[in-house]
Amino acid sequence: MDRVDVGRKILSANETYALKNRRLLDRYGKPCFNLISSPGSGKTTLLVRTITALMQTLRIGVIEGDLQTDIDAERIRATKAPAIQINTDGACHLSASQVNRALEKLPVESLDIVFIEN
Repeated sequence: MDRVDVGRKILSANETYALKNRRLLDRYGKPCFNLISSPGSGKTTLLVRTITALMQTLRIGVIEGDLQTDIDAERIRATKAPAIQINTDGACHLSASQVNRALEKLPVESLDIVFIEN
């Protein structure tokens, strides 16, 4: 009788990308904060105010997740902080592979902090 390994993690690909993300951030010694909450809870407002308050001393970059628009990313960019937009097309959160592609576009090496608005 053949055996089927049912112990393999369903999300193993996501974990692989999450490890890549951690290694990239570790390579540059950059902290990364993932802000996750429901739409309309104030994540973008918090980020805009944080960037504005710290822009004289810290270089902050943002990965902006949104269901369909780039309105929040434009609000972030208005602060002169780099922002990479990810549209989830209805998904409720960003996957590690989406974050990985965005990190490759963000100038991580020249930033002090990375925020993910999820």
